[in-house]
Amino acid sequence: MAKRTMQPALWEEWLAGHARASEIGEGREKRIRESLARLESALSLVGATGVEDRLQEAVPRTVRALLDAGLAVWVLTGDKPETAINIAYSAALFSQTDRLLHLMSRDKEHAESTIKSYLEGGLAEGGGGRALVVDGRTLTYILDRRSGLVAPFLSLAKRCSAVLCCRATPLQKAYIVKAVKEELGVTTLAIGDGANDVSMIQTADVGIGLSGQEGRQAVMASDFALSRFKFLERLLLVHGHWCYDRLARMILYFFLKNATFVFLVFWYQFYCGFSSMVMIDQLHLMAYNLMFTAFPPIVIGAYDRSAPAALLAERPGLYGAARRGLAYRAHSYWAVLAESVYISVVIFFSAASAYWDTDVDIWLFGLVNMTCCLLVMLVYVAIETRSWTVIHVVALSGSLISFFVLTLMYQSVCVSCFNLPSTYRVMHHALADPMYWLLLVLTTVAALAPRLAWHAVRNSVRPGALRRAVLARRRRPRRLPYAATYHTTSASAHVYRSTDEDGLQKTNSDVAAIT
Repeated sequence: MAKRTMQPALWEEWLAGHARASEIGEGREKRIRESLARLESALSLVGATGVEDRLQEAVPRTVRALLDAGLAVWVLTGDKPETAINIAYSAALFSQTDRLLHLMSRDKEHAESTIKSYLEGGLAEGGGGRALVVDGRTLTYILDRRSGLVAPFLSLAKRCSAVLCCRATPLQKAYIVKAVKEELGVTTLAIGDGANDVSMIQTADVGIGLSGQEGRQAVMASDFALSRFKFLERLLLVHGHWCYDRLARMILYFFLKNATFVFLVFWYQFYCGFSSMVMIDQLHLMAYNLMFTAFPPIVIGAYDRSAPAALLAERPGLYGAARRGLAYRAHSYWAVLAESVYISVVIFFSAASAYWDTDVDIWLFGLVNMTCCLLVMLVYVAIETRSWTVIHVVALSGSLISFFVLTLMYQSVCVSCFNLPSTYRVMHHALADPMYWLLLVLTTVAALAPRLAWHAVRNSVRPGALRRAVLARRRRPRRLPYAATYHTTSASAHVYRSTDEDGLQKTNSDVAAIT
């Protein structure tokens, strides 16, 4: 800010000259600039003012955690390059040891030659230690479909640890996200807090809006809304990891339990001439998915945790298993299908061998198969459960109890109901048969023995990074739930329990000392 003191006569003279310069005619803009320059001369400095665009709390830690998790972080901003680069350093997107590759071209040919020189010169070999900075004018040339620069640009960007796009318009932000998603075939996430980020958020596979001082346009257009940027770390590295693992295992369990049940009926067709006759009660056929095995998939998909939240937050690299999709791969379906064939063979032919050359009827034979199948599926969930809660216990025990209660009630009073074949008191006879209980135990052990052996061998010989981290955490010496220190200058002390928000004991660095 500056000022100038002028005499009235001098002011009147300048004002008249400025009015003549403002008249319409040739060179009007030039005359106005010259007139303003005469006024804004011989100024006295009064002071300076500035506006600080302060980063939110824990932004550098969050960005560093995302990079450590193996995620490619791009910053698309409308700020000028100097401001954007300083913010990138402040946010820990760039480190002091990174070499910046500037891509700021005045025309398409210069942009093409610069990208080519970076690629051919070996400057971008290796992912770490280099960051790419692109301005809005260069993005205009790159994003032009006729230029053919999108693929080389993305190839260069993949070899850099971070990418910063400055002076980017809202439309350019959306085009960049679209190009990355389509050309590289990856899943994209966009996060923003303003109206200029709406198109980018809607283009990405996952859009996150930050509620702040720039309005709620981004929040209204997003899939998830956060109040602070730092919450993105927990959303991705903890809840994202849990969600992927839960859904993957839940889907595989759906395949397993349904395929096993169908294969039981299929094996019976060899004994009834493929007449479509089933040995399982019609009520059990309907209630198997509706009631008996309805809740275990829910607890797997909603409540199970593959690792403690504190561990996932401490070790961002563990997110790599979820990012690479290791829990559900191309061969996972066929592996589950093969396992369901094995389980069904064990259940069906164990019962067939036990009751061979006896007078047992079709419904008792079917009840044995049904009970064994249900018990195996529930024990399978128990084996695969990573974090036991009351909900898990209630779901598994409730599923088994509901089967026996419903079957006993139905077969006790219904001699001929709903025009279904009579299974009157079949369960009562089965409960009194020692062979029934023996088959429940033997088939469950035999059917799940390979699964238990596989877990034992994998955890002993070749455990994954996540499993090693979980086991290492369990082997840590247990600490007392309270930590205390005393100062001689204080007559009293306040005790704080050292647990995190998930009820898990914190590490030493998180212990709140007594003062």
